[in-house]
Amino acid sequence: MADPTDEYVSSPSDPHPLRSRFGESAAWAQDVAAQQAQYILVATTNFLTTMTTLLISAMGLATALAWNKAISDWLPTVKIFKLHDPLVREFAYAVGITLIAVLTISLLTVVNRRIKKEKQAPTVASASPAAPTKDT
Repeated sequence: MADPTDEYVSSPSDPHPLRSRFGESAAWAQDVAAQQAQYILVATTNFLTTMTTLLISAMGLATALAWNKAISDWLPTVKIFKLHDPLVREFAYAVGITLIAVLTISLLTVVNRRIKKEKQAPTVASASPAAPTKDT
């Protein structure tokens, strides 16, 4: 009696050379293993990206808190502003930091847009062909 798994004969271009020997179940298992490996790669990449983002955010928060303390301690020593009332001093600090944040965010937005435009700009080689000429 012939083995039913021998019915399929693999060709040199066959992406699943195990089909000829082990049948469709081996090819299916190979496909599932490849999909699982791809899934693990994507999941690992997502995990690393998330952890990197969280660590960068934590470092940014620690830096912001350090600058907050430094500026809060420095502001009362500045005699130019003549801010003796603590409430006025806090509002002046808040307005100053808000202006710095808005300027920084605006600058980063402009830089980000320019970078995106450079990535999307067509290259010289992909320019449209010359207009057809009229033969008379």
